[in-house]
Amino acid sequence: MLVKHNVILEKDYEIYKFGIECLSIKFITLLIFMAIAVMLGNVVEMIIIYVTFKVMRECSGGFHANTRCGCIIFTCSNMYIALLISNVYVSKTLWICMLIGIDIVLFLFSPVDNHNNRLSEVEKMRYRTTMIKRLILFNIGVVFTMYCNIVFMYTSVLLGLFMISYFVILGWVKEKI
Repeated sequence: MLVKHNVILEKDYEIYKFGIECLSIKFITLLIFMAIAVMLGNVVEMIIIYVTFKVMRECSGGFHANTRCGCIIFTCSNMYIALLISNVYVSKTLWICMLIGIDIVLFLFSPVDNHNNRLSEVEKMRYRTTMIKRLILFNIGVVFTMYCNIVFMYTSVLLGLFMISYFVILGWVKEKI
């Protein structure tokens, strides 16, 4: 219809179609996230986990499912698990150990290349530099909120960071196989 009314060129149709599909997947995923969060009573935690995950995902890459449906199921399952964990008491010592592990994983394996979008060496360095800067800021935020004893905040940020480190490891393994 957009081509028919000269809004877009016919040669650009597939690009727009792909963009709309991606936007639809993001919208559906966010609706499912919200439904899960409402069901578990963790809306604020979900928002913090999601924002942390998205901010880091932009510069660290990671696992990509083979299908759009697989993407939605995999991502929503991980959010569900993260929200369940956010309701469990975990000692600060264990959270700190987790943060150190996350830092090591992200430092060693990010950014993860994707077979659909290979990164040049310059892009890898740029993404890596961005990832390290963002990770430092998240580390400072976690330590500060731990010091202030804002448990839901540092727990949620750590779970978002854990999700991205998990996606990075899976993406790295998938690319190596």
